[in-house]
Amino acid sequence: LYVPATHFYDDFSQVDVAAFSEDSCRTTERLFTLLGWKYKDSAEHLRLPSQAFSPLGVEMNFAEPGHVIVSNTAKRKERILYDIASLKVAPTIQASSLHSLLGVCTYAESQTSGRTGAMILHEVRNASRSSDQSSQDRLFKALDNLASYVDRVRPRRIRLNAQLPPIIILTDAAAELSGASVGAVFLDPTTRRMEFFGKRFDDAVVA
Repeated sequence: LYVPATHFYDDFSQVDVAAFSEDSCRTTERLFTLLGWKYKDSAEHLRLPSQAFSPLGVEMNFAEPGHVIVSNTAKRKERILYDIASLKVAPTIQASSLHSLLGVCTYAESQTSGRTGAMILHEVRNASRSSDQSSQDRLFKALDNLASYVDRVRPRRIRLNAQLPPIIILTDAAAELSGASVGAVFLDPTTRRMEFFGKRFDDAVVA
């Protein structure tokens, strides 16, 4: 049918221009019926075309011309925060419950937050593998950081059909007798904006 479509596990999303969207949906449904494929055809699952839709807890919003805004749905965010709070008050933390939370967060991170979210999840995983006396304190602190991040992370705003040169970010770090430091230079060829930062780490971070 030459209809742009993709799938999120068992959610199938179809994208089209507004003028053809309803006809495209009906055509796809008719094809599925002709092929004898079974699919959920209730109003809850088979929704009318919209500028915003939510496959598997990720909201895609095309309301802003030239952009798509990607974010976690309110329901997904509430579930993650609820699961974190439940783990913290449980008498013992079950490995299955923690793995379930990390699975949901990994999917959410890959859709909306990228490397920043991955760093927070890495912190939780490392803390959960420890078995010393302070491991639970470190795990609770990591879960607090995860909850704070999920609550504050901004939607990802992607420009469509952008024909612009890439932004260049040059990074470097040093470990010397005087201490450790990190820095970066930011260059935007389009706006000619240039920024930089540098930071020296304290002893606790270096350790």
